[in-house]
Amino acid sequence: RSLAVAFNDNWDLVEERVPEQASPPPDIRQLIRPVLADLDDVCSTPCKDPGDNLRKRLDEVAEHGSLLQALSGSGEIDLLEGLHPDLAGRPSFKVGNTGRAPNFSDIKEVRARVVAIGEAIDTVRQHVGTAAAEQLASALRRFTLDAGGERRRAGELEFHDLLVLARALLRDPVHGPAVRARLHGRYQRLLLDEFQDTDPIQIELAVRIACSDPLNAEIGRVAWNEVDVDPGHLFFVGDPKQSIYRFRRADISMFLAAQKRFGNGSKDNVELTANFRTVAPAIDWVNSTFARLMSEPGGDDLPVASQPRYIPLDHTRPDPPDGPAVAVMGRREHPYKMKADDVRAEEAAEVAATVASALREGWSVDAGNHTWRPARLGDITILVPARTSLPFLEDALENVGIPFRTESSSLVYGSRAIRDLLMVLRAVDDPTNYLHIVSALRTPLMGCGDDELFLFKWERRGRWSHLADQPDSVPADDRVRVGLEYLRSLYDVRSFLAPSELLDRISRDRRAMELGFAEGRPRDVWRRIRFVIDQARAWSEATGGNLRQYLQWVNLQTAEGARVAESILPETDDDAVRIMTIHSAKGLEFPITIVSGMSTKPGGRAAPGEVVFPPTGGVAYKFGKHVRTEEWESWAPIDEQMSLHERIRLLYVACTRAQDHLVVSLHRCERRGDPSPASRTNAELLVDGMAELLEDVPDATSESGDVELVAEVALPPPLAMT
Repeated sequence: RSLAVAFNDNWDLVEERVPEQASPPPDIRQLIRPVLADLDDVCSTPCKDPGDNLRKRLDEVAEHGSLLQALSGSGEIDLLEGLHPDLAGRPSFKVGNTGRAPNFSDIKEVRARVVAIGEAIDTVRQHVGTAAAEQLASALRRFTLDAGGERRRAGELEFHDLLVLARALLRDPVHGPAVRARLHGRYQRLLLDEFQDTDPIQIELAVRIACSDPLNAEIGRVAWNEVDVDPGHLFFVGDPKQSIYRFRRADISMFLAAQKRFGNGSKDNVELTANFRTVAPAIDWVNSTFARLMSEPGGDDLPVASQPRYIPLDHTRPDPPDGPAVAVMGRREHPYKMKADDVRAEEAAEVAATVASALREGWSVDAGNHTWRPARLGDITILVPARTSLPFLEDALENVGIPFRTESSSLVYGSRAIRDLLMVLRAVDDPTNYLHIVSALRTPLMGCGDDELFLFKWERRGRWSHLADQPDSVPADDRVRVGLEYLRSLYDVRSFLAPSELLDRISRDRRAMELGFAEGRPRDVWRRIRFVIDQARAWSEATGGNLRQYLQWVNLQTAEGARVAESILPETDDDAVRIMTIHSAKGLEFPITIVSGMSTKPGGRAAPGEVVFPPTGGVAYKFGKHVRTEEWESWAPIDEQMSLHERIRLLYVACTRAQDHLVVSLHRCERRGDPSPASRTNAELLVDGMAELLEDVPDATSESGDVELVAEVALPPPLAMT
């Protein structure tokens, strides 16, 4: 399924690069036969000492060869499982300096042959795995293109469909010239703003419209970067340092290629360096830190460009009169191997202390007309790269009574109130999933305590399924039984109600809005619930899907690493600290910006099946840990370098959102050894970039870390329930 989703998102590349028919996988028994023959030969090498360690290893290898020989006589699947590198009892083919030279006629040759046989076994398995991947890809190609054709016939095109079909029209050898000529005459000047976010299809549309000779039939056949454009017809405005959408093909390499093709060296490039947003000390810090990070060695030998040249910004605003313009949290490293959750908890606690300091000490923010005023809650925004640290931030801010709101939909779906609401919906959908049912009963919406659940199951012998009849030992007023009956009532009508209607009914029946008062920030909870119900309604109108399909869609929004950047509008009179993802904050600005969540190591949980379409061409597949095509192996180091460079640009985007005060988190654990740049956390990258400058940057909070707000900071009064 993960492969099919990726194919659908890139169906134009699938059509171009994935063959219609793949060769069938080879007979693995034929491939392994010469390898086993070589294995038998090397294992029969004479040895003077039967107790020699290399002789023992050869005996283990021979035993493994006998197993493979036996499996080759049964079936291909059994043999393939026998070749798996994680097979229990498989000997190691890495012999190193094992054995004593006097015991063998040529010990170096024996060692080399053992290593080569291990590599040959892996090559056989890899060869079959690659062929199977290509076979699967061809089948998915047909499925993907058929689905695209159905959307076109039904008039239900997605945004990507519109782009691809528009490009196909401009490329068309019959109709393309006339269409290009008409568009060329109508749109005589094309300006591509935010060009760093432009994908290859969009720039190709612009170039073919602005081409010098639109009636030339050859224009539709050549690559976009080979099309001639007359001066004055095409303009680009963008900042390559803010290129952070590689996941949707807005690749930095495309920006740099366009700059090289149309920029005419430096002659036609105009650099806009004046920054009217950020105060001078913060600009100086950004220039120093990111000039160092973006000029780190590495990537120069890659086949695609992965980092732009850093152009310093020029500040236009003075220092703030009160409060540090740039401050850090977590200056000192945490102990080696400290648990990740403990690091996040300490980081979140210091974020809360920083908010308290800003309010207590009256950090100045720009009030307009060259005047300054003390900061309020709504002036403070916390930016995080992902949802990982959100629960810790919520706890820390709640503990000291600081109101806050999340303003990215990706964060909304990860909040507790919405998780509880969706958990009840999941329990309604599947009466056989007892984990979901029990989890739903434990939510505040259903109100069942662990003691009641224990009593229901182990003393009263109740049944978890809400479709099952309960025994007489469970009284009618048992809270768990009542909860299960409520889930059953929704299950009975799930086919007749849209997901948004079910969510709305659960919200009203279980008093989800009122529970917002228990969290201490009801307006934020109300806004999240309304947003999720509205999105569910829009989803139903667009797809007409059922409850299970909706929950599958929700899983995409809540998956770790999901980049949903839709902003949630706040209540007009709600003064609270804002929490946003960096992606959703792009293009915005905030008086006080706290960059948090920097302690997480890069990477994440890989999908069971992955596919990439490298800009250099071809298709690369990966399944699990052990099936990787040659294209994947070739692309992996390039992808690692490009991911590192994009992380640096993401940090740049986060730090340049600040207007008056910037606070960056450096919370990180002590490392043993020198980790590679790609494995460094965001905090470690920032420390590297700051270098000796770190000594001159103050801490965001005092040593005491005092965050008591009740007596020192006037917070808005709680809402009264009417």
